[in-house]
Amino acid sequence: MDPSIALYSLFAPFLLWPFEYLFPYPHIVEELAKAVIVFLVLKSKVSLSQYLKTFSLAGVLFALSETVLYIINLNLFGRVSLIFIRFLSTAVIHSLTFLIIGYLGYKNKRLLWLGLLIAILAHYLYNLLVTP
Repeated sequence: MDPSIALYSLFAPFLLWPFEYLFPYPHIVEELAKAVIVFLVLKSKVSLSQYLKTFSLAGVLFALSETVLYIINLNLFGRVSLIFIRFLSTAVIHSLTFLIIGYLGYKNKRLLWLGLLIAILAHYLYNLLVTP
């Protein structure tokens, strides 16, 4: 994985937090940021398996830093025990949405937009399920 992609994935939630505060639709803001990452990754010519590994790791890094934001705002949880569960579930959803956008973008660059829309919908449904 390109180190710049890893760093962007790790720090993106911190960069996006002010935007999410002003535009309170995290599923849209976060998936747009992931689409930018995917677009940058797709410019390099590597195998599909390398793309899938990159997007999976990027999703975990994204979830890790998002969990740090939740720890900073611990009052959102009410219980410390929920942080671990939240990290596991966010790692899965963020990796999944990265993979959706990335796989469709890999198959055809025009399908990146379809992947983005599917990822936004999946993230929205996830947020409905986990929001207390």
